[in-house]
Amino acid sequence: MKIPEEIPLEKKQAKQIRIAIIEGYTAHARSFPWKETQDPYKIWLSEIILQQTRTEQGLPYYLKITQKYPDIPSLAKAKEEPFLKDWEGLGYYSRARNMLAAARYMMEHHQGTFPNTYEEILALKGVGPYTAAAIASFAFGLRYPVVDGNVLRLFSRLFGITAPVDVASTVRAIRYIACTLMDDKTDPAIFNQAIMDLGASVCTPKQPKCTICPVRKYCRAYRDQLIDLLPVKSKTLKKKSLYYNYFYIPGHSGTFALTQRDSTAFWKKMYQFPLLEDNGKYSTISYLQKRISKEWNYLPNHLQPIAEEKQTLSHRHIHARLFVLDNFPPQNWQDNWLHTSVDDLTRLPLPKLMKTLIGRHLQIP
Repeated sequence: MKIPEEIPLEKKQAKQIRIAIIEGYTAHARSFPWKETQDPYKIWLSEIILQQTRTEQGLPYYLKITQKYPDIPSLAKAKEEPFLKDWEGLGYYSRARNMLAAARYMMEHHQGTFPNTYEEILALKGVGPYTAAAIASFAFGLRYPVVDGNVLRLFSRLFGITAPVDVASTVRAIRYIACTLMDDKTDPAIFNQAIMDLGASVCTPKQPKCTICPVRKYCRAYRDQLIDLLPVKSKTLKKKSLYYNYFYIPGHSGTFALTQRDSTAFWKKMYQFPLLEDNGKYSTISYLQKRISKEWNYLPNHLQPIAEEKQTLSHRHIHARLFVLDNFPPQNWQDNWLHTSVDDLTRLPLPKLMKTLIGRHLQIP
C-alpha cells in the first residue's frame, strides 16, 4: 500500500498544487460570517457547530448563539438546559456540553480570554487536532494545517494514497503533506479554508466535480481512474439498531407525561415520552401490553401504534413506534414522569426524533 511518505513531492510541484488550490478557492469562495472574523470565540463556535452539521443548517444556529452568547463570559454563565434548547436540532449534544465546560475553564484559567497557542487550544474540552488547527490558523495565523474527513479524501485522491485513511499513521502522514504544501509565505488561514472547501464542495464522496477541480491535472486518482476506489478505509462501522416504544400519556389540565433521559445515555438529560425499549426488534402488541401492566400497573385493552419514525445517528439506527394511552389511571402516574404543558416544550430540550413525533403525529392540546 502506498503511504504519503513514499510519495515524492518536489518543491516545484508542491508550489504548483498550492497555487492551484488557493486560486481555485479565492475565485469561488462562499461568504459566511465566521470567515469574516478573527475572533477566536466565534471561530471556535462555528467549528464546533460544523463538526457534524452542514453549513446551511449550522448558519442560523451560529447567528442565534452568537447573538445570545456573544463572548466567553456570557457562555460560561449559561445553564445547561437552556443552552441545550438553543442547540436543539443540531444533534450530538455532547458538543454543547463540552462548549459550556470549555467556556468555564477559560474563565477560570485564562481570565475569560481565548488561549492563543495550539497546545492550549487543544487542551480545551471537545477540541481535537483538527479544530485546534482551524482556530489556531484562522484566529491567530499559526501554521497548523487542518485535516478533517474532507481533507483526507481530497489528499488520498490527489496523491493516490491507498493506505487506509482511518488509521492514525495515515492521518499523521497526510498532515505532514499538508505542512509541506503550506510554505512559509502562505497565509495558513487561506490555505486551510481552501483545502477544506475543495474537499467539501468539489472532491465530494460521491460524484465529485472533477471537471471544475483546480488540481485535476495533478490528481493521480483522476489520472488512474481510481476516484470511486479512494479513499480506502480499513473498516466499516456497523450501526446498532435500537427499537423504542414511546407513549403519549395525557395527564390533568391538558398536560402530558415526559421523562428526562439518564445522564449516562446518549441524548443525556434531554426529555422524551415514557419509553419501553425492545431488544433487537419490536415486541408483539400482546407482549407490550404485558410489559405495560407489569411496569406501570395498567393493562390497555386496545394498543396500536399511531406512527413509526426512524433516525440514524453516528453509531445507531433508532426505530420508534408511538402509542397513545388515553385512559391512563392518575394514581399509576410514575414518580419520574413530569406533568408537561405545551408551553414547557419551548424551554425543555428534546431530541430531534421526539420533535418529529410531536410535530407530525400529535395534536397536543
